[in-house]
Amino acid sequence: SLTTMSFLPEGQAYVEVKANATKACAIATELLTNTSCSTLNLRFHIGDKGAKAIGESLKQNTRLRKIFAQCQKFTIKGFKTLCEGLAENDGLMLFEVGGNTLGEEGGAMLADAISKNSSLVSLGASLCEMNDVAFVQLSEALKVNTTVQCLNLGNNS
Repeated sequence: SLTTMSFLPEGQAYVEVKANATKACAIATELLTNTSCSTLNLRFHIGDKGAKAIGESLKQNTRLRKIFAQCQKFTIKGFKTLCEGLAENDGLMLFEVGGNTLGEEGGAMLADAISKNSSLVSLGASLCEMNDVAFVQLSEALKVNTTVQCLNLGNNS
């Protein structure tokens, strides 16, 4: 059963998992107590339910340094909670969400999150259908955030 299966083995820093929404929720629960996972590479489609769960866990987990969540089929509904988690997290250094349909609204959420985050060094949001309005908001947020050094916003609208 998913409640007894561990997706984040203790002592393992890098974890790559093919996760659907159900597995992502289980992973999010494990992130609350796991002290060794520093890199989480999600594969498959976690959707909004999984994105919300991972976002909630980011509010409490300070050990995770990198999260790769490209092409996960979440919308701005799930992305909102991911951004809330990013805003509150003081350990995450890499946040990769490229290939998710976020649009202008998602760009605004991301801008708000990075303006509040003080640990993020690398941000990837290519192929997210963000427009010029989102880019202006992100550029304003980057005036406040002094830690982001690497930014990939390629192939947006």
